[in-house]
Parts: sequence; structure tokens; C-alpha cells
Amino acid sequence: MQDIPVFTTENGVASLALKDVPYNAAAYIRIQDSCTPELLLEECVSFCRAVGAERIYATGHAYLEQYPLYTSIVRMQCQKDMLPQTDAALFPVQEQTLETWRNIYNEKM
Repeated sequence: MQDIPVFTTENGVASLALKDVPYNAAAYIRIQDSCTPELLLEECVSFCRAVGAERIYATGHAYLEQYPLYTSIVRMQCQKDMLPQTDAALFPVQEQTLETWRNIYNEKM
């Protein structure tokens, strides 16, 4: 099942993530813009249910604050030298670091 990045209705625009519907029966809605978010949400939920979603999560508008929070994603960051010693590889896989990454991967696997 494909995601719908731009789901437009007369009530606004949303993005629908539907790739998890066949596997987990879960769909995700992100309201992009709406003057009547309650009506847009209703349309999005109806569409998600029609394609088989049993669990539907939504974000992107203050209107949704009246519903209970399911999860929150917070981006965390710190300086690399402040981290304790670990076996984890804390560098991006790039051309210059590929050999080091491959050696660590082969050793651990």
C-alpha cells in the first residue's frame, strides 16, 4: 500500500502514511493545513478505515490536543566526546569510514 503525501479535500490538506496498514493495521495522519480540522480529520479517518486501518494516529494541528497523546518523538543530541566508551560505531558511513565500519561490522557479526 502506498502513502499519500497530499490528501486533499474541501476541508484541507493532510498526508496519510498507509504502508503499515497491511502489516500492523495502523495508519498515520499528518494534518498539513485546514480551517476545519475536525472535518478533515473525519475524512482522513474514514479513508484510513476504508483501506483496512484499525489503529489511526494523527498529528499536525492544535485541534488534536484534545485527544490522548499516544507517543512523542524527541530529537536528542550531544557531543560525541561526552559519551561513555561503547562498542557502538558513532560515525556516519561514508567513503572515508567504510573500511572501519566494515571491520567493526564483520567483527561483531
